[in-house]
Amino acid sequence: MLPKGECAVSVESLLADLEDWLRSNAPKTYALLGQSATSDQLSRLEAMLGFKLRPEFIATLRWHNGTAQGLGSFELAPSYRLLDADSIRSAASRLNASAAESDIDPWSQRWVPLGSDDCGGHLLVDHDEGEDCGLVFTWDPENGFPMETWPSLMHVYVDLKTALLHHSPMASCAHQVVDGGLEWFDIDVEHG
Repeated sequence: MLPKGECAVSVESLLADLEDWLRSNAPKTYALLGQSATSDQLSRLEAMLGFKLRPEFIATLRWHNGTAQGLGSFELAPSYRLLDADSIRSAASRLNASAAESDIDPWSQRWVPLGSDDCGGHLLVDHDEGEDCGLVFTWDPENGFPMETWPSLMHVYVDLKTALLHHSPMASCAHQVVDGGLEWFDIDVEHG
């Protein structure tokens, strides 16, 4: 649930707040963020997908077009590194082909990856028409169903901002900054 008064805040404002926090508190993670996606990159992505991306999805890629891989890279949600437009195109193509080949149910070609755990799992944004449009969820091909869910990217960013500012958990994980890089760890596992 969005905190009271938070609905008046834009996705761009939340992303700017996250950027300020990263620049001040996790400079290594901040330095690993990509430049803004170009209109051409976004157009190629939409052409490959065959539909328009949700405005908050575009706002995210215009904020930063992905992050470099590696320890301390920016994660939209714990373990899910922000992908760039080209990686999203590749991952969407691969996921859709795999789903068709394996007859994965449920699956929609309008579930677009925005993050990856680099082990086959993805943070997906539902672009289907209907009540689930905009839903954000983590999906692992081994489980074949959504795991962590948020009603929208706005909710993801509010949760992330809250976790960073108040040292509260997000998706059963807590964060720490190590050598300037933001890292997440499972709070159910003893952490030394």
